[in-house]
Amino acid sequence: MMLNHVEIYVNDLKEEHQFWSKILDLLELKILDTWKTGFSIGTSKSYISFNQSYTKSSHQFKRTNQGLNHICLLSFKDKNWILSELAKRNIKILYRNKVISEDTVFIENSWGLKIELLFVNESKKISP
Repeated sequence: MMLNHVEIYVNDLKEEHQFWSKILDLLELKILDTWKTGFSIGTSKSYISFNQSYTKSSHQFKRTNQGLNHICLLSFKDKNWILSELAKRNIKILYRNKVISEDTVFIENSWGLKIELLFVNESKKISP
């Protein structure tokens, strides 16, 4: 199975765009499209769309409630270099003092979405 796309509604589209703009190059992703109420990022094979929510939610996002827990993105870059760049760009890194896996790093955006970066070397590259 290969996932084509995911669509996520957000309270603050501008803030979401700023967050992803800081890390797109690190993840080898591009802004694929923008429109008045949203934008999409990804590759030629899959993408994530972010859309402005029609109603602002006052509920705090919680990953353990029903719904999305986190997204996982593959990276073929050096994990230590990525960690260094994330820190320079003031991206919140989760579990800094706790090793979840040698192959992963978790970051978080402003509203609490957890993004797992799974580091895959070229010899383990996943093919469609």
